[in-house]
Amino acid sequence: MSSKRRQRRNQCAGKSRHESKENADYAAYLMRRDKRAWLHAYKCRFCRHWHVGHTAGQRMRERVRRLLSLSLDGAKSGGVKD
Repeated sequence: MSSKRRQRRNQCAGKSRHESKENADYAAYLMRRDKRAWLHAYKCRFCRHWHVGHTAGQRMRERVRRLLSLSLDGAKSGGVKD
């Protein structure tokens, strides 16, 4: 079992740290522009620096939108012809 200190340290593993909110906001802007995903800056409660990440629940919403658009596209193309 890992210690709480190790768990906290692992929360930030692989993430870029930004010293200010302005720097993190600019990084989020660049990532949104390139990846077309909604990202935002947030202050980490473990390391007290700023990180960039998805908003809570965003991945699920994107998945649902994608599935809905696929089902709507399928219904349009696979409809019954008169």
